[in-house]
Amino acid sequence: AGAFLPAHGTVEFIGTRFATIECSNGNYFHNLKISKPSLSNQVMFMTDITANNDFISEGGNTVVNQKHLTVGRDMIINGGRLTANQANDLIWVGRSWENNVGGSGFSEGNGTVRFFSSPNAFISNETFNNVIIERPLSSTNMLRISSGNSVSVKGNLDIISGCLMVHGGGSTLDITGNLTVSDDGGLFMEHSGEVYSTLLLGGNLTENSPIAGIYASFNATAPCNVIFKGGNNQTVTSVRNLIEIWNTILDKTGGTVYFDTNMYSRGDFRVIRGTSSSNITDKILYLFGGFIIEEQGVFNDALNELRFTGSADSHVEIAGTANTGFFNINKNTQLPTVYFDGTANMNGLTVNVGKLIVNSGATLNLNSGTNIRASAGTNFLSLGS
Repeated sequence: AGAFLPAHGTVEFIGTRFATIECSNGNYFHNLKISKPSLSNQVMFMTDITANNDFISEGGNTVVNQKHLTVGRDMIINGGRLTANQANDLIWVGRSWENNVGGSGFSEGNGTVRFFSSPNAFISNETFNNVIIERPLSSTNMLRISSGNSVSVKGNLDIISGCLMVHGGGSTLDITGNLTVSDDGGLFMEHSGEVYSTLLLGGNLTENSPIAGIYASFNATAPCNVIFKGGNNQTVTSVRNLIEIWNTILDKTGGTVYFDTNMYSRGDFRVIRGTSSSNITDKILYLFGGFIIEEQGVFNDALNELRFTGSADSHVEIAGTANTGFFNINKNTQLPTVYFDGTANMNGLTVNVGKLIVNSGATLNLNSGTNIRASAGTNFLSLGS
C-alpha cells in the first residue's frame, strides 16, 4: 500500500503484448496513457484504477473489466478504444470528456460515467449509457455540452448536484431513458444565436428542485426545443408543481406524455405524433405562443385549463384530435389576438383579456353544460362555427 504515488509524469503502455494493470490499495498514477498499436492489443484493468490527472487513449483497447476508473482531470480519447460495456463498469471524471475519435473511441455498453469535482468542464460529441452528475452547484463552474455538439445517453441521466448546460448554437442532449434533476442539480438549456439547443427525451422528466433558478433547476425557459420521443408512456413532474419550457414538442411513435404539473409553454406547444394528457386535475397549461395539434397528434386533457397569456398573438391550429378542458384567453392587454383554426372539444370558453378570432371553417364544440363568457372590452369574432 502507498508504494506508487507519483505527483508528476506519465505512465504509458506500448507494444503489442496483452497487458494488465493492478494498481489499487492506495496506489495511483498521475497521467495514464495507453498507446498500443491496434485495437486487437488489449490493456485490461484487474483492480480499480486511479489517474489523479489525465487518462489518455492513443491506441489499443482499454477494458475497464467491471472495475472503477477514476480520472482526476480529463478523459482524452485521441485513438484506440475505451471499453466500459459491463454493468459494473464505472468511470469517474473530474473535469472534461474529450473524444477526438468518434463513435469507435468509446464502447459504452452497459457502463456508467460519473462526473464529479468543480472546475469548468465540457463534454464533446459522445454516446454514453448511464450518466450521473455530482458536482458542486455553481453559476460559474459548469459542465457544458459544447456549441454544436451532440451527447446521447442511452440509459438515464441523473443530475444529483451541479449544473449541466446544453450550449446554444445547435447543441443536442438526447436521452433514451429518464431525466432526474435533484434538489441541488440543474439542467440549463442555453440560448445563443438563431439555432436552438435541443433536448430529446424518451423517458420520464422528474424535477426535485424546490426553487427555480438558471443553474439550480430544470431550466428550458430560453429559446430551445424539448422533444418527447419514443413509444413508451412518459410522465413530467415537478416538486414545485411548475415546469417551464420554450418549445414543447411531442413526436412519439406511440404512447402518452402525462404532464402532471402546471406548465409554462413559452414558445409553441406542438403535438406532431403521440398523445398529451394528464393524470391530475386543477392543472394549468400556460400558453405564450402557439397550440398546435398535427394530424397524427392527440391532446386529451378535458379536466384542466388552457390559459393563453403573454403580450404576443397566439395561434391555435388543430388538425388532429383535441379534447380540451377550459379555454381561458387571459392576455396581458386587450391588444393580442388568439387565432383559432381546426376543431376542438372543450369544457368552457372565457375571453378575459385579449381577442379571440375563430377563423372560417373552424369549430368550437362546447360540451353540455358549459358556457362562453366574454369580459367587458374583449373581442370575440367568430368566422367559423
